[in-house]
Amino acid sequence: MNLNLFLVILENMFFALSLVRNLVVAVFTLQIVYYEYCFILLSGHVKVVRAIYNYSAQRDDELTFEEGDIIYITDQKDSNWWKGKCGSKVGLIPSNYVEENTQALDFPLHEAARRGNLNFLTECIANGVSVNSLDKAGCTPLHWAAHGGHSHCMESLLNVSNIEINVQNKLGDTPLHSAAWKRHITAVKMLLDKGLLMSFLIIFLQNIINKW
Repeated sequence: MNLNLFLVILENMFFALSLVRNLVVAVFTLQIVYYEYCFILLSGHVKVVRAIYNYSAQRDDELTFEEGDIIYITDQKDSNWWKGKCGSKVGLIPSNYVEENTQALDFPLHEAARRGNLNFLTECIANGVSVNSLDKAGCTPLHWAAHGGHSHCMESLLNVSNIEINVQNKLGDTPLHSAAWKRHITAVKMLLDKGLLMSFLIIFLQNIINKW
């Protein structure tokens, strides 16, 4: 092979590798930014607790509830009195009572999706629990619904207008990955019907990164 031709080929190879390297850096940067954005969605999330004891309202604007009731804390602006909802009832609760006499449910929507509990899931959504919140594994409720093949829960989640369907967890998996890995065909079809072009792009670029 001619030396000049060899040098030209080598130069083109280095140029191509440089482009790939820049693409990899760009993808990682976008992933980090997107992940940060997903965590921002957690701000202002609805606090969900389970009552350990009964509480009887002392004033007309207070909320009465019983042991075991699920309470959605929707407003914590007042440090002494928080606004909560229990069933169809809305009222104020002493903040110190909530902190001392209730059990926090950190990821109620994730748990409902994981167990396929449609009633609790729809209740959480109706009370403002974020469908895009991330648990400790970086999963959204849709990840867990897809992982379990709970199509009825997936349908409720996908009907929420602001749901993010392309979120990657800490392992880099999207809900589509979760459904496909468990061979839940119906779940896969539901996600594809929702339109997941971006997911396929992410998968393609992720494969490049892994090979690189």
